[in-house]
Amino acid sequence: MIQQKPSQIFKAHTRGHAEDETHRLHATFNFNGFSHDARHPFGTLTALNDETLAANKTVTRNLSAGTTLMILPLVGATECNFETNKSEIVVPGEAFIYHKYENTAINIRNPYEDSLINYLYITFSSAIQSEILLPQDFLITNADLNIKNALHKLFESYQNGLSAHMGIFTGRAETTYNPCNKANGIFAFVISGAFEIQGCLMEERDGLALWDTKEIEMEALSENAILLLIEAPLNGFVAT
Repeated sequence: MIQQKPSQIFKAHTRGHAEDETHRLHATFNFNGFSHDARHPFGTLTALNDETLAANKTVTRNLSAGTTLMILPLVGATECNFETNKSEIVVPGEAFIYHKYENTAINIRNPYEDSLINYLYITFSSAIQSEILLPQDFLITNADLNIKNALHKLFESYQNGLSAHMGIFTGRAETTYNPCNKANGIFAFVISGAFEIQGCLMEERDGLALWDTKEIEMEALSENAILLLIEAPLNGFVAT
């Protein structure tokens, strides 16, 4: 029997929402004008946005010093432009990770002429040490989703255990995850399909925060269900 552990569920329909004619944003945590007492950052995991961007449009974000950014394309390619003249194209199955020790800005662009794109915008505060990304300020990693029923590492910081994994699972496939650092928290985000995670039913775009646990048990409840799993230091986190 799965023992219930300290947790908090972030249901998709309760996310913050902002939308105009070119851009739609659903925020799992408090972001910009969206604020709620139960939506504070999960330790060093400070933003997890589900964003849709119209054709040939750009979103510009200012990042405070020490922030680490991860862009995870879900539908279509995403163009990430930084330092005015450096652009990288990232496709589904890849992750773009960017880190600067000073204030900076990044442009996220839809490179298509007639198609929407959908991506996850994720930030961490003071999370990755410089040696993870040297000699560059960014990296692009790949999760081979052709290999099913396994969590594929997108990145990991060996100093504090911060990491991100993604996997695609067949119906009723089970897996477990053991945190690298027992003091860290785990945040599971269902990209597609449904899962049972530590006894909790989680559906598409739901999130689940877990802490004080040595092992996380997960079972896919639908075919080709996709899960993002983040391990993050809990600096300053207070359960609500």
